[in-house]
Amino acid sequence: PPDILITNYSMLAAILMRQSEDPIIRATREWLDKDKGKENPTRIFHLIIDELHLNRGTAGTEMAYLTRLLIKRLGLSADDPRLRILCSSASLSTAEGKKEESLKYLSDFFGRNFSEENIIKGNQETSKAHHNNLLPIEPFRAITELYKDNPTGFEDNDVNSIGKLNEIAQ
Repeated sequence: PPDILITNYSMLAAILMRQSEDPIIRATREWLDKDKGKENPTRIFHLIIDELHLNRGTAGTEMAYLTRLLIKRLGLSADDPRLRILCSSASLSTAEGKKEESLKYLSDFFGRNFSEENIIKGNQETSKAHHNNLLPIEPFRAITELYKDNPTGFEDNDVNSIGKLNEIAQ
């Protein structure tokens, strides 16, 4: 059974509503149950949510409830050692004045305590590259002309169009 779920609000809602997903959730729960009560379990479920900071307000509350429902259906609790929660966010800060707010957000969202040690900090880097180059317009003009000649598309047997596209690509 899957031990990793990378999800967002839409997909998590769909997974929890569709009966066709029940066997997967059940199999994962049974797999996890084999390590239930172990101090150092080897069967770990990884819940991954990208762009966590997008889950604020009403939508955030709904996502938090869906997350908790999934955890419950897997037979886990929020602080279960068989559960690993991984999230990315560009706006959760551990800077002074923001640290407590970020930790409270995480705790409220997942229903478990978090500490600063649970957060892997990243460094923002600004690109030093400056591009003044514009894309050449001729290939786009040539494709437009080919489309005018054949508005229904380029068929595999349309040797003339394929040859023209190859010329454009070079």
